[in-house]
Amino acid sequence: MAHPEQVILGTAVSGGTSLQVAARLLVRGDMAKLIAVETGGTMAEARLDAVRFDPPLGSLPRKLRFPDGAEFETGDREAIAALEPRGFWTRLHGWERLHPRLILFVVGGFAGGWLVYSVALTALVAMAVALTPEPLVRAMDRSTLSALDRVIASETALSTADQAEARAIFEDLRAVLPDRDLAEAVSLEFRALRGLGPNALALPGGTVVLSDALVKQFDADVVASVLGHEIAHVMEEHSLKRLYRSLGIYVMVALIAGETGPLLEDLLLEGNVLLSLSYSRGQEAEADQIGLRLADAAGYDPTGLKVFFETLAAEVGDGGGWLSTHPGNDDRIEAIDAYLEAR
Repeated sequence: MAHPEQVILGTAVSGGTSLQVAARLLVRGDMAKLIAVETGGTMAEARLDAVRFDPPLGSLPRKLRFPDGAEFETGDREAIAALEPRGFWTRLHGWERLHPRLILFVVGGFAGGWLVYSVALTALVAMAVALTPEPLVRAMDRSTLSALDRVIASETALSTADQAEARAIFEDLRAVLPDRDLAEAVSLEFRALRGLGPNALALPGGTVVLSDALVKQFDADVVASVLGHEIAHVMEEHSLKRLYRSLGIYVMVALIAGETGPLLEDLLLEGNVLLSLSYSRGQEAEADQIGLRLADAAGYDPTGLKVFFETLAAEVGDGGGWLSTHPGNDDRIEAIDAYLEAR
């Protein structure tokens, strides 16, 4: 279908880069061209039917992906909807607007009430995690990282050499991940975390944040073991699971029903929510075991994780200083010793 010439404003990144610039999308006939506003240069060009439209998600910006990897994002949702082929996602979004199916699910949820919550919560969490769209998970990472920067984080003070060494360790761990899609999804960020000492955390979309203090205080084996632990949280989707368990049935039913209204977006994209939650003891134990295996497979000494917990125990006691949300250090050291003996 040929479209009249139109220009849509937004931001874009070229294929193979992460630099976001102001851009405009020029659509003429059946061709789409991505042009940088500042330079006027062409960033990407393709037939419109070769451009992939990310599914509409509530009031979030729409994203288009060109065959060469370039991406365009805009808040002009109506203009994108006019260009988009009338495929499944477009029809689904229209059905959501016309048919408030969420009401039926909420009524059914109240009717099931306690039975659903007490018996089927784990199944609902698993279903909600599976149905969470990738764009929403990426948006959760951005909002949580932004909240972290506002509250306790500042720009890293690590030298270029220290950052390069830590990134090399991270790449070694990525290389041994069994899931290549996961290996592509995980990424590393450095921050100075005020008052938290040696620290690391993982966000649901695969962003792993490493503190300056951890890199400066420990050697490569320790850094590898801690990074392996955080990557394990991403592998097992622990962040989403703890989020949905904490926010309750409304969020899970809404996601399963395909409802992505403003209230749901506010809950999921409020970065402070994720920062305020802690993993369960079972999740921490699972991440420890997977992290040990990853560090071992990548060629690092898995005793690094034991050294880390022994240091924390000596400095802050058995209460755990790793964001003060983790189980006791002595218990975790015993579990690490058991793993090392069984190798």
